[in-house]
Amino acid sequence: MQRFEELLAVGERHWGPEHPKLLNARQNYATVLRDVGRYTEAAELTRQVYESRQKGLGEEHADTLFSLQIMCVTLLDLGRSDEAVGHARALAELTQRARGPDNVATAGGFACYAEQQDPRMAEIVMLRHFAGLGVDETAAALAVSPRTVKREWAVAKAWLFQQLADGSP
Repeated sequence: MQRFEELLAVGERHWGPEHPKLLNARQNYATVLRDVGRYTEAAELTRQVYESRQKGLGEEHADTLFSLQIMCVTLLDLGRSDEAVGHARALAELTQRARGPDNVATAGGFACYAEQQDPRMAEIVMLRHFAGLGVDETAAALAVSPRTVKREWAVAKAWLFQQLADGSP
């Protein structure tokens, strides 16, 4: 870990604190911190990267959205599920704005489906697809069983694949 931190310091001196390469390295380091159970440090570093990307690249840029997705997962690791779900909703809205409201791969496409079918399934899709949460994390956030999440996730994916096969936007 110390070596990684030294390399980040060199990168910051060389490129500056907001350079995309350095932000990518910081995001990778935050993932390593998360993987070894240092969730508080990972959450703080991810928040910093997210804010830098938001400022420099815009809130709808793919790298910014990726940092927001990682932040959702890390907040769940810290037991801050309400905050994680709030960020997941923001992530879905930003993705919708970036891709367009009628694209079935966005929250708008799934919102349309939710109106016709099942609002809880749309929540599961939002948390699994947009926030990148696992089955158990999604189940905990929605207070349902993992089996329910798996079943409704499979149905939602089948619907999406059918929409894409039919040539929907």
